[in-house]
Amino acid sequence: MRRATLRVSRGRLHVAAATLLLCAVGLPAQTPAPRTPPKAARQALNRAEEAEGKKRIPEARQYYESAVALYPDYAEAWCGLGLLQAEHDEFAAAMRSFRRALASDPKQICPYLPLAMLEHGAKDWPALLEVTDRMLRLDSIDYPLAHLLNAVAHYNLGDYDEAAKAARAAEALDNRSFPEIWGLLGWVEARRRNDAAAAEQFQKYLKAAPMGQGSDLIRAKLAQIAVGLSRVPLAPPLTPTFSVDANLAIVQFEVIPRRRGAALQLKPEDIEIREGGVPQNVAILENAREDRGMVPMEISLLFDCSGSVTSAGALDPYVFQETIFDEYPNISIAIYAFSDKLTRLTKPTRDARVLKKAMDAVLTVPSSNTRLFGAIANAAQEAADGRSGVARKMLIFSDGVSNSADQSDMKLRSDAAGTARRLGVPLYPVLLDTPDAVKPPRSGDVVDSVGPSLRSFAGLGAATAGRAFLHIKPATALHEVLKFLADDVLPNTYVAGYYPASPGQDKPHEVQVVLRDRSKGELTGGSRIVVH
Repeated sequence: MRRATLRVSRGRLHVAAATLLLCAVGLPAQTPAPRTPPKAARQALNRAEEAEGKKRIPEARQYYESAVALYPDYAEAWCGLGLLQAEHDEFAAAMRSFRRALASDPKQICPYLPLAMLEHGAKDWPALLEVTDRMLRLDSIDYPLAHLLNAVAHYNLGDYDEAAKAARAAEALDNRSFPEIWGLLGWVEARRRNDAAAAEQFQKYLKAAPMGQGSDLIRAKLAQIAVGLSRVPLAPPLTPTFSVDANLAIVQFEVIPRRRGAALQLKPEDIEIREGGVPQNVAILENAREDRGMVPMEISLLFDCSGSVTSAGALDPYVFQETIFDEYPNISIAIYAFSDKLTRLTKPTRDARVLKKAMDAVLTVPSSNTRLFGAIANAAQEAADGRSGVARKMLIFSDGVSNSADQSDMKLRSDAAGTARRLGVPLYPVLLDTPDAVKPPRSGDVVDSVGPSLRSFAGLGAATAGRAFLHIKPATALHEVLKFLADDVLPNTYVAGYYPASPGQDKPHEVQVVLRDRSKGELTGGSRIVVH
């Protein structure tokens, strides 16, 4: 959907109505999942978006209104109408449309951020806190502006600790687009009577936005602080850093309790992190299900686009919310497709519209010679080249056949497993049960019973502390595997972190996590190479 003056894109939003006072808006209670809109309503929405893209605003408005008239619970159409109304200064109408969108589908991400911006302009801090809290429960990764608005609400409600926490979350996601983060952190520290820290944050703000809206007030506050700190030299303007935890090295592992069904909650004293055999101080230890604060997780999905896979059934683009996102707000999904080359269709995100578009694009990637193992190795490396301080897993949906014309891909079998092990990325090969695929037996030793390509593909799970899935029907594969991951793997997955003693030397260090008491369970994974 096109956005004009009011635009939502990876957390950035402009709105001319930021200072307009509006009525407070209460959000609706949770509603059942929406039904599929009828064809006529979907056609009206498509025509509205097309007309809006061509600047035919009256026509776009007519089609948006037609879509919601045909299907009153059409959340996406209500959101489009609300954006159109807000862009043309019809703020009260826009608020009503956004409210109706959320009433129709509380999991539709589109209305939250523009609604939050209007509430920010209205200075309705309780309403702003409510809408941003709910938005961040749906998606805490894609929208740093939502964290910043949440911080503003907390600040104005007098909760300075939560304001600082939310502002730091925004800074960790994007330390370039929103200098207001440092301004807010400065005011938080000033409220806490921590003048030195306040001055540091204010200087970062002025470095990034010397002519910003709040710069004059901040300069006045800095002058006031300088009087109280006359004997303490102020720090020079600082270059913004990505986050306070940029040097945190993390390792993920899985622990299966010795007693079946036993609940296992590890504590830092239960493990030891060894770098080059030398024990390190455990800075964090998080369970993927119970602890969702500090370390995000990215799950990469790789789809084989060979003919035997793409002709086998539809890929369901709507499964992420019900299988993973509802229970794990710190998880995002990246989607890749591969045939003779690897194509990333979306970087890690929780945005339902972006994921749907990427899933639709999987089936448009042309089939060619399949470079299976090269694609896996490249995807693991590309994912690891992203932001630091992230745990990662990778699922590969394929018929397991590498059929590159020159057989060069088969030489990369060890590279695929080796790259994933080195980077600490467990692999989950999903061997699809396609009509023309070579089928491994349903019992017995797979390694001794199938061809080299299938043997190597199925073996990637055990080789990287992941799992292998065999005989999976393509039509249900995504839902089945993600559900297993959510119910059986992630509850036993931990992330441990430590701060390396000598960062900045660009040397590889082997890291290993071990259980101090092996009677607690069986540990798999927990090893990788960390460069610092």
